[in-house]
Parts: sequence; structure tokens; C-alpha cells
Amino acid sequence: MAEFSQHRTLGVIALGLSLGIFLNFALEIATILLFVLAIVLFGSLLLSNFKITTMFIAFLCALTVGMLLIGIRTNSKTLKTSSGLIEIEELMSRSEFYDSYSVKLISEQHQRILLRIKTDTTDIIPGNRFHFYGPIAKPQYTTLPGGFDYKLYLRKKGIQNQLTNPQLSSIAPKHTLQRKAYLLQENIATRIQKFQFESREQTTALALLIGYKDAGFRNLQDSYSKVGLSHLLALSGLHIAIVFSLIYSLLWPIGFVPKGKSIRWLLSLLALWAFALLSGWSYSVIRACLLLSFLGISKLIGRINNSFHFLLLAFVTNLILDPFALFEVGFQMSYTAVFFILWLYPLLKTKLHHSNKIINKIYELICLSLSAQLGVLPLILYYFGSFPMHFLLGNLIIVPLMGLLIYLGFISVLIGWTSSIFELLLYYINEIILTLKIDKLNYYQTIDTAQLLLLYSIIICILMAVNLKSYKSFLATLVLIVAFQTYSVFKSHQLRNREFFLITGDTKSTQLIYKKDQLFQIYSDSILSNQLLSQLQNHFKIEKTEYYKQAHAYRINLNSIIVIGKEYTYPRSVQTDLLILTQNPKLHLGRLIDSLNPQKIIVDKTNAPWNIERWKTTAQSKKIPLIDLKSEGYYLKEVQH
Repeated sequence: MAEFSQHRTLGVIALGLSLGIFLNFALEIATILLFVLAIVLFGSLLLSNFKITTMFIAFLCALTVGMLLIGIRTNSKTLKTSSGLIEIEELMSRSEFYDSYSVKLISEQHQRILLRIKTDTTDIIPGNRFHFYGPIAKPQYTTLPGGFDYKLYLRKKGIQNQLTNPQLSSIAPKHTLQRKAYLLQENIATRIQKFQFESREQTTALALLIGYKDAGFRNLQDSYSKVGLSHLLALSGLHIAIVFSLIYSLLWPIGFVPKGKSIRWLLSLLALWAFALLSGWSYSVIRACLLLSFLGISKLIGRINNSFHFLLLAFVTNLILDPFALFEVGFQMSYTAVFFILWLYPLLKTKLHHSNKIINKIYELICLSLSAQLGVLPLILYYFGSFPMHFLLGNLIIVPLMGLLIYLGFISVLIGWTSSIFELLLYYINEIILTLKIDKLNYYQTIDTAQLLLLYSIIICILMAVNLKSYKSFLATLVLIVAFQTYSVFKSHQLRNREFFLITGDTKSTQLIYKKDQLFQIYSDSILSNQLLSQLQNHFKIEKTEYYKQAHAYRINLNSIIVIGKEYTYPRSVQTDLLILTQNPKLHLGRLIDSLNPQKIIVDKTNAPWNIERWKTTAQSKKIPLIDLKSEGYYLKEVQH
């Protein structure tokens, strides 16, 4: 009973901390204050019960801490400085032309900003410090509906300003732990590259052993994800468990000395954290090491049955150290998978048991894979919109080989002579994955937040109904399934009947896209790329598209749209709902506003920054909303009948 009370208290703290972080990130301060006030008023009604009062106080304290953790790390204002001192934190992404780094702006209270710099720039490693010269701006990485919102992704990492290709002047570096980890990882990566593997196998080896992502990583990750094995390329739970088991096995002689078992565990955990340093000190590795450390401590002190308690403790510790981790897909999937493994795996294991040891091991692997995949299924559909139905086959074939593969890889790094065997095994594993990469076996379905919560509720109720044989859980499952289906049908109907127009484009042209019924009508002088068109069609469930030449004026139901370009003379005294400025037209915007009286002005990505700033000033003086597609990405308006 005491253990359950501890779980409940820690669970309340974890919930309060998570909710506080989310509220401060997602809502305005006034809304947060109203929400907290409502909680306080509700809590005052429960003060007669000591246990409930204790839980409520713990929840409120955790909620406050969560909001403070985000608040002290976030600054949403646009920085006006064009020079200062920065320190490189970590590499975030690589591309053909630019690399992106998270950096600390030391001259502005150590705020985190994004540094985008040409790929061939040298000496950009963690801990290096530079004086920079160049303007800081808001990120401009928004995209079309249904696509990856890079601006939101950066905000979830506490980054709301960016510095693009500035002049850099190097000064003495700061010798941080992350810098040492990066240099060590680079040395090991260089050693692996000297083996001169084929490109695909080299990429796999670098990712598997030290979490190093080279230019070919994205294509390789795509192949693995379509078989449900993308977790094999990320240094997380499975890798850390394999490395720990290797270290623990190598330290077997220590088990014979007094208190040898405890010393062996502690040394193994210390060596595991050393590996975390070696692999680049990434958040995913730290998260996995933290989780395994708490689970290891639970075993060490003889409380292995308290695994849920230590899982919650690791979760809370992780959020206190890095509150923005709550928004990372890897963080959510890691803890959810471990939770379902701790809960569901023992239940399945008792149902699937065989006297034959080999068959029983296969059953255990199936139970482990099913537990983890069932736990992350809703998250996979929510974030990626597809789920590999043949994940079990891939896990049964590849996962048993992972231990051998990682052991062989480390031996190859240390002594070298096993590298040809290591490459051969990598080759066959990659070939198996390519063979299993069958697109028709993937289930494609995008879900929203409401469907995500309903789906998790259904899974939990089904498991409770089966395990407890509870009539109430079975009834709740049926109700939730009906609710999920009803909501999905309503959402599909609403999406099908939705009518709107969308304005987007790039630095060369603009597209006006009108959606009615099951048809896209695209008005533009250029063709929308296959990738963007496919993205829109998948998001709005539309297959048919018609192209039309761009006009200078449109009438969509009651909406009047005027397009002003460099070769067009605007009409006089025409009532305009929406005015689009494109291709840097030479005009006096004040007089144009007086003539057309637009309700809104759209400036697209073809316009020069200085023109946009000048037009913003004019529009503000005329009290007309101006939307800059360079920062907003697109403009969408629903058509009302």
C-alpha cells in the first residue's frame, strides 16, 4: 500500500511538472493564471481530506516548477543586436549547403539561438567561441499545412531566434564536457572511416556504434523506419542495454570479491556514463543512461519490483534537467515504450510460455516487441502518419543480431582485424531490411491530438479488461471505440466538405490554391513541386488537381483578391478583400491602400526584405494587417457561404 502511495505521489508530481511545462509553452500568461486560479479554487474544496490535500499541494508545486523551468529558459522577443559573443553547443542538422548549430548567445544572458552556416566552414565544434557580426532574426522555416513545422520544432528546443551565415572571429574555446565528447566521437568516427567500408555500411556503423550521423544517414533511416526498426539507428534504450550487458559481463571477476555484486553494478553504471560521453553526450543517450541507472539502483537496493517508481523518478529528473525534452518525439516514445514494457511484458510473458528454451526465447522477444510497439503505436501515427504492419518480422530477424553486431563493432574499433566480418554482417542486415521494405505493408493514417488520447484510452482499457476481467473496463472500451469511430467519421466529413483558399509559394513564384469538394484548383505561373503537392493532397485527402494560369484578380464567392506585380497597373477604386504584392512592384502603398481599401495585405516570398519592411511600416500606419509569407509560410482563409 505504501509503495502504491509513493507511485501515486510521484505520478502526480510528474503530471504537474509536465502540465506546467506544456502550459507555459503553449498558452498566453493570462490563460495560465486563470487555469492555475481554477485549480486553486477547486483544491480549496478538497482540503478536508489530508491525503487529497497532500496530493493537491504536490501537484500545484510541480505545476509551478514546470512553468518556471520553461519561463527562465525562454525569451520570445526578437533580438536587435548584430554583434556579440556566441558559444557552440551542438550540431543539430546537416544539409548539402548549410549546417545548423545550437549556440549560446553569451552577450544576451546565454540565450539559445540557431546558427546556420555554410557546410564547408571549419572549426565549428562544441565549446568554440566566436565574436559574430550579422543580424539576428526570427526563424523563417514554416511550411504548408500537413508538413514539418521547423519553426515550431526550434521553439520546442527553446530557440526562437536565428543567425544566418555571419562573419565569425574565433577566440579561446571553452573546454566543456560536450566539447571533449565531440572531439572523442570525431576521433572514433575517423578510425571507423579508415576501414573504408562501402558508403551504406559505413553510415550504419557510425550510427550504431557512436551515434554519428553522416550525409547518408537520412536515406538509411528512411529504410529502417519503413520496417519499424528506426530505433536501431538511434543510440537509446536497446543500445545502452546491450553496452551495459557487455560491460557487466567483462567485469564478472569482480563478483567474487566481498560486496562484489554491488561494486560490479556501480562500475558498470560508471562505465555506461563514460560511453555516453564517448557517443557524443546526446540527449537520447543521457535519457537512456538515466533510466537504466535508476532501474539499476532499484536492483542494487533490492527494490526491483519498484521499477515503475524509478521510471517516474527518471522521468521527473529528466524534465528538471531539460524541460524542453518533453516535446521531443524520442523522449515521449522512450518513456512510453518502457512503461508498456514494464506493464504489459510480464502479462504477455505468462500467457506465452514454452518448455523449450529456444522457443521460449522467441516468445519472449515477441512479447517484448509487442509491448513496446503497442505502447508507441498512437505516437507513431500522430507524428509520422504510418505504421509498419510487419514490424514483428523485422524485430525477430534483426534484434537478436544487434548484440553480436555491436560487440563485433567495438572489437573492430579496438583491434581492427575483425572489421571485414563486421562489414559483411552490416551488409547482410542492410540487405534484409531493404528486402523487408515493402510500402504496401505500411498502414497509413494520420491522427490528431483527440484521436491520440482516445487511442491510448482504448489500449489501456482493453488491457485492463483482459487482465482484470472487468466488466466496467470492457464497457468503457466499447464506449471509447464508438467515440473514436464517431469522431473519425465526423473529422473526415468535415475535411471533405471544407472550402478554403491558400496562398503560398517560393522566392520565384506564388501559388493561389482553391479547395472545393474533392478538387484543388492551383493558379500559378509555375508548377507546385511533387513533394509539396503530395503533402497537401495527403493532408486534405484529395487526389484531383487542376492548374490554371495566374491572373491579376480573382473572385472566390464573396472574396475579392487583387494581385499586384511588377508589370501590372492596379485598378482604381475597386473594393478589395485581399491584396497580394509580388515580384517587388514599384508602387506607393499608402495611395494604393486609399484606392483599394483592402482588409488584408499579403506580401509573398519573391519580394526583397527592404521592400517588405517599408510596406509593413505603411500598413501599420494605415492600421491594415500585413502578412509576410517569409515568416508565416502560408495564408489560409476559410470560404463562408
